[in-house]
Amino acid sequence: MRIALAGLATSHPYTDARTLARHAELVVWEPDGERLRRFTEEHPEARVAGSLGEALDGGPDGVVLTVPNPRVPEALAAVLETGAACFVNKPAAATREQLDRLDRLPIHDRVMSGSVLRFAPAFAGWAADPAGVLSVRATVRHDVGLWATGYNAWQDNPSEGGGTLVTMGARGGAAGGAARPGRAAGGRRGRRPALRDAPVGGHRGHGAAVGERRDGRGGGRRRERRGVVRRHRPPARRGRARGDRGR
Repeated sequence: MRIALAGLATSHPYTDARTLARHAELVVWEPDGERLRRFTEEHPEARVAGSLGEALDGGPDGVVLTVPNPRVPEALAAVLETGAACFVNKPAAATREQLDRLDRLPIHDRVMSGSVLRFAPAFAGWAADPAGVLSVRATVRHDVGLWATGYNAWQDNPSEGGGTLVTMGARGGAAGGAARPGRAAGGRRGRRPALRDAPVGGHRGHGAAVGERRDGRGGGRRRERRGVVRRHRPPARRGRARGDRGR
C-alpha cells in the first residue's frame, strides 16, 4: 500500500505518518524545505516528490492532504483526478469563499475531513444510551507555546486559516458532533451542537461545544452548563398569538 502525504502545513501529518509508516510505503511532498527536512529525518525511508503531481503519479492508495486553507481546493482537485481515498486535515475550509470553491469540486464518498480526536480509542469506544442524554459538552485545550513563536501565522488570520474559533473550536465541534444525542444506532437525532465559549481573539485557548435538545415535557428544555443541568421553560407570550385577533 502506498500513501501520499501531500503537504506538511501543520503538525498533523507528522503524527499521521508515525502510524501510517507501520502499514504503508510513504511518499511525501512539501514545498517548504525546513518542514520537509524535519519529516525526512524521522522517516528517511519515505520517497520525496518534487511536486504534488509527482506525489500523485501512479495513483496512491490514499492521500493525506495538508496544505494552507487557501490552497486546499486546487490541491484537492488534483487528488480527485486520481480517484484515491483522501483525508483532508482540518479545517478543509475556513472562509465562505473557500467553502464555495470546495462545493464546486466533484467530491466523491472517499473524501473526508475532520479532527482525528473523534477517532481516539478512548473516545470512539465511549457509549451512552441516547434516551438518557440531554446534552453534550466537549472542551478542548491546546498548548499555545508553539504559536507564540509565530509558527503558522496564517492559521490565526481569519481570511486564510479561519482564526482561533475555527482552528481550535473545530476540535470541540467534532467531538460534540460525534457524541451528540441521537447519533447512536436506534436513537433519535437531537439538535446539532453549537460552538460556545470559544475564544475569538488572536491567542489559542480552548473550544467548547454544547448540544441541546427539547426534553418533550411541557415544552421545557434542559441545558447542561458547566456540569449543571437546569430546567428552562420558555418565556410567557406577550399579547395575542397570530390568528387570535378578535377573539
